[in-house]
Amino acid sequence: GAGNATLALDPKKRGADADQPLRLRTVVSVLEPGGRAVSDSVIVPYRPKDSYLGVKPDFAYSPSRNEAIKFDVVSLNPEGDALAADLNWRLVQVYYTYDWYKDGSRWRWRRSRYVKEINEGSLGLREGRTGTISVDALGDYGDYRLIVSNPETKEETSYQFWVGWGGNATEGVEAPDRVRLTVAEKEPEIGGRARLT
Repeated sequence: GAGNATLALDPKKRGADADQPLRLRTVVSVLEPGGRAVSDSVIVPYRPKDSYLGVKPDFAYSPSRNEAIKFDVVSLNPEGDALAADLNWRLVQVYYTYDWYKDGSRWRWRRSRYVKEINEGSLGLREGRTGTISVDALGDYGDYRLIVSNPETKEETSYQFWVGWGGNATEGVEAPDRVRLTVAEKEPEIGGRARLT
């Protein structure tokens, strides 16, 4: 016949320092009379903090240059109710440069990251409502990051986006473009011409 069981989980505030809401995944197995295990997994939302910050842009992928943009901002309790909060925000532009250097007989590269402050402000949220951060048109192409923080609770969240047209880099690939060259014929003489493919 059918049976029921109740399991109590007590994570004891583990993960309270996480930057985002978490999920608990529990796998439960029951043995049939023949010894075979029948398993099922249950995923339960887990919200160990008292509040969370959320940012939602008013654009789908990336805004155009010289286009004013807005972000909806909210502070939520674990049940999803909007809380009152006094927040600070910063907008920064993120630059990446690639430096080439010689290591013995091999050429290597390293990526350096630079951050430039663009704008900052404060935002007061009323209970049950979201707030809006409006940003004037950004004239430069590139990566930007909006950082929103609550000085009272020490919470922080951010949203990174690209301004202008372009594509996303392939996940895990940070190297500049590479081209493999080979000499089409035998090794050329010093000062001679070489045909490369």
